[in-house]
Amino acid sequence: GNGPSTILETIDGNYARVEKNSGAETWAGVTIGSGAGFLNDIPITNNDTKMFVDVFVSGTDQTGIPIKLKIENSQDPTQSVETDMNTTVAGEWETMEFDFLNESEGTAALNTDFVFDMASVFFNFGSSGNQDIVYYFDNVSFGSQLSADDNILGAYRIYPNPFIDVINVFGIEGDEIIFINDILGKEIFRGVGLEEINLSSFEKGTYFLTLSKGSQSSTFKVIKK
Repeated sequence: GNGPSTILETIDGNYARVEKNSGAETWAGVTIGSGAGFLNDIPITNNDTKMFVDVFVSGTDQTGIPIKLKIENSQDPTQSVETDMNTTVAGEWETMEFDFLNESEGTAALNTDFVFDMASVFFNFGSSGNQDIVYYFDNVSFGSQLSADDNILGAYRIYPNPFIDVINVFGIEGDEIIFINDILGKEIFRGVGLEEINLSSFEKGTYFLTLSKGSQSSTFKVIKK
């Protein structure tokens, strides 16, 4: 097609690899997760408007490459907002901060009454593809940069993190739904009220563990070594 291809690889963890082929449209991008949207809505508010993405660009020494991040309602594409940032390094990972209060020129401003449950990223937006340049991204997060340290939020604690085979959940009351997604939003585990979770069958890499109870949920980044 006219869009870039996305290939998942595992090298010291999972990340997404994107090639913007020479025949791609200048606006071509990739959807993070599936077109059906994330399991949970992105909790954008007037006070929390930022997302973070780790980005690596190979095959060029160029910096200042424009990268666009767009979030939208998977059921209503008119509900969307997008923002742009430029790379500052080449040949190494950097964490890019996208603030949706700074909408892309000529696009609609952020409306926090909208539902946002899908995200897409566009590398070198506005330029033709170059098959010699490869883009990688990882650790897409909302609100603040995610840490690989032990996570503590409310009464829950997830440990050890990073882990090898088993991860423990402190503070479980017994009726929490626990689900784990890979970096593209695909659910690969679900359980209820577990204090110990054996993930020995998982490949090494980065995952997102969510505890859900009623209308409340907490999400933690976990890393398998």
